[in-house]
Amino acid sequence: MKSAKRFISVAVAFIFLCGISGCNKKEDDKTSPFYIEFLYAEKSQPLYIHLKDGTNILVDLGTEKETDLFIVRHNLKTVDYLFLTDNNINRYGAYKHLLENVTVNNIYLPYFTDDNILKSYDVYQYLTEKGISYGYTDIAFRLEKAGASISCLSPSAYKSPNGEYATVSVTGQVKNIMPVFYILYLGKRILLSSGIDNNTEKRILSNYSAGLYNNIDLSFVNIMRLSACDYEVSDTFVDNVPTKIAVSHIDASNNSGNPYTSVLQKLDQSEVYMTRNVGTVRYTVYDDGKEDISVI
Repeated sequence: MKSAKRFISVAVAFIFLCGISGCNKKEDDKTSPFYIEFLYAEKSQPLYIHLKDGTNILVDLGTEKETDLFIVRHNLKTVDYLFLTDNNINRYGAYKHLLENVTVNNIYLPYFTDDNILKSYDVYQYLTEKGISYGYTDIAFRLEKAGASISCLSPSAYKSPNGEYATVSVTGQVKNIMPVFYILYLGKRILLSSGIDNNTEKRILSNYSAGLYNNIDLSFVNIMRLSACDYEVSDTFVDNVPTKIAVSHIDASNNSGNPYTSVLQKLDQSEVYMTRNVGTVRYTVYDDGKEDISVI
């Protein structure tokens, strides 16, 4: 593994103009290899996953303007899978706008530990009113398609010995349990965390050690998206899962100073990219198994 931490710096003006839009350059996703984009956005952390056969997966959304630029750049007519990971507008963003402008085939909401919270969720209310079906992200979710295996490592389907579901808010309030995705493609291991705290990362690793996740190998991953809960980067995965590449995917308006120097020091054997500083980051795996990372 290359023992050097790589930081990329570009002008703030470039980030503002290009950012999530990629300077409005249109992509031909039908002929593209497998890739993941860690999208630059002002107040959210959207992910776009493109499979070899053209299947696409969108995780969270930005503003209407950011969403429009993204739709144009990718020439999107259809979103195959839409995952909304939190009951916070910074996660679900312009979901109504997306649903009004492209066809969305499958929608997944986060698992909530309290039905009352679910029923107060803006997205739930809208989907119910419109009669739009949806599912939940839990460890039962698995997608095998175009050579990629995508699993959910959320602990939401796991109950503790006393029969209680895990609750993961640092404030102690019962909340939704945000999904963590693990992707295996051509031997490349990809760990995509989200807005979870250290306690949840510990529970996921405990579940992994107990064999509750099938066909998952966290002894090493090729790329990891760092967790960030309440503007604080969680570091349990960083401490326990070696990674070749780390992406700090924090919204551009976050002025908390994350990721902290103490977290970055733990990644001195990894290539580190921060979307807040460089814009949208793309990780590509080509048909021959070679991988590449770039800023677009």
